[in-house]
Amino acid sequence: MLKELITFNLWGQQWVVNSYGFFMGLAAIAVLSLGLYSAHKMGLPLLRSLMCLIVMTISVPVGARVLNVAINPTVYAQNTGRIMAFEPTGFSLLGGLLLAALTGLFTTRLLKISMWRLGDAVAPGLGIALALMRLGCFFNGCCYGLPSSLPWAVRFPYGSPAHKYYLAHNHSIGGEFQLGQLLGSPALHPTQLYEMLAALIAAGLTVFLIRKKTPVGVPCLAAVILFTLTRLGNHFLRVQPPTNEVSLFFYPIIYVCILLLAAILLKLRVETAKHNRQ
Repeated sequence: MLKELITFNLWGQQWVVNSYGFFMGLAAIAVLSLGLYSAHKMGLPLLRSLMCLIVMTISVPVGARVLNVAINPTVYAQNTGRIMAFEPTGFSLLGGLLLAALTGLFTTRLLKISMWRLGDAVAPGLGIALALMRLGCFFNGCCYGLPSSLPWAVRFPYGSPAHKYYLAHNHSIGGEFQLGQLLGSPALHPTQLYEMLAALIAAGLTVFLIRKKTPVGVPCLAAVILFTLTRLGNHFLRVQPPTNEVSLFFYPIIYVCILLLAAILLKLRVETAKHNRQ
């Protein structure tokens, strides 16, 4: 865990570079730069592609905050100023990705760009961006997992969010309190790293499928399916924030709907490509 990356003094004031915010910034740069590069390689118009990418990138924090407010209404009702706060906390990634997909659909139609070609162009950079965001979560100590006896399980240090949670709830492997919990969290599933790995594999998969010249839209849909499957499984391996006011199955239901839609669209893209070749 490395919550604060850099602390320095400038203009008589102390500045702190938070790992979560830093990696969120890197993620935005990655998706914009790599997405634009891929769009150029695919022959898409650069200016219109850039406009779409900017709108989609801005949509991510907006959608993530909207969903976070929706599932934590009491928290925000007690402090409405948090809704518009610029602090890099209080985000639900799924909301950001869904809004980005919707704004991408709208802007590609408005600017007359192939939605599927741009989706394929964005997919590798988005995978890298998601991996960076999850690395930021790991360093920040948030989005931590349930207790695990697996050899790659991780322990978060004293004072971390995971340590405070498990100390307060008296949770541990086997349900019994362990003295070591006074010094840090029990061994936990590194759920942040699971998603980081899935995002990197999804990015590699899209590059592979693009080079194999699979039908347009197949690479991005394959990446969606892979990453969503990981999110679905990971949901049951991580601690759900105690402030959430939705059912444990709220997210899984959405994930299953996304998987069904992506699978149907993938089948249609393949069948359309076969029909066009005949």
